[in-house]
Amino acid sequence: MLKSVVDTYGETAQADMVIEECSELIYALSKLKRASGLGYKTGDTQEEAYKKVIQEMAHVRNAIRSLQYIMGIDERDIQNMIMASDKKAYKLAFGQEPAEEELDKEFF
Repeated sequence: MLKSVVDTYGETAQADMVIEECSELIYALSKLKRASGLGYKTGDTQEEAYKKVIQEMAHVRNAIRSLQYIMGIDERDIQNMIMASDKKAYKLAFGQEPAEEELDKEFF
C-alpha cells in the first residue's frame, strides 16, 4: 500500500484493515475447503476458490506490511519472532531443538 494512503488513515484504521483482511482470508480458506468437497457445497469451483485465497493472502500481506510501517516495527524484530516460532514448531514436530544448519534451510 502506498505510504501516503497509510499515513492519511492512521494506525487505528490500518489495524482495522488487517482484521478485515484476515477475516476475508479465513472465509476464502473455508470456501476452498468446501469447493474441494469437504462440508457444504459451494457454487465456486476449486480453481476459483484457490485464486480467491491467493488474492486474500496478498491483501493480508499488504495490510500487515502497512501496519508494520505505520507502527514503526523493524523487519528484524519480525524475523526474530519468525525464527523463534520455527524453532518451537521444529521442537514440537521432532522433540528436540533444531541443529543450526537446519535453521539455515528455507522451505520456499
